[in-house]
Amino acid sequence: MVALRSLLLAGRLSVSTQQAVTRGLNAVAFALACWVWLLLVAVAAGITGWIAGASAGVAAAAALALAPALAGFALVVHLGGRVADAGWISVWLLGATALIMLTGGASSPL
Repeated sequence: MVALRSLLLAGRLSVSTQQAVTRGLNAVAFALACWVWLLLVAVAAGITGWIAGASAGVAAAAALALAPALAGFALVVHLGGRVADAGWISVWLLGATALIMLTGGASSPL
């Protein structure tokens, strides 16, 4: 441990044992999560449309489920700020509420 500390102190890099290890939002990981969500919703909508037949209900549900990922792409550079975070959470909550309403509410067998 002493050798590592002396090696780090010999360089020009500032070293502090008091700095936080964690960093802010990782935009690449966030964008990747949005892409995964987009892909999974598209696959689920495709399978549902293939099994149940293409309908306006499947298209509406897919559009509502895709909204958070698309909003995430639009807000990825602004996330970390209060307004962008609140906007993205609002899109998730509104999308989830609309999907629950579309499928029959809390009493739905889904």
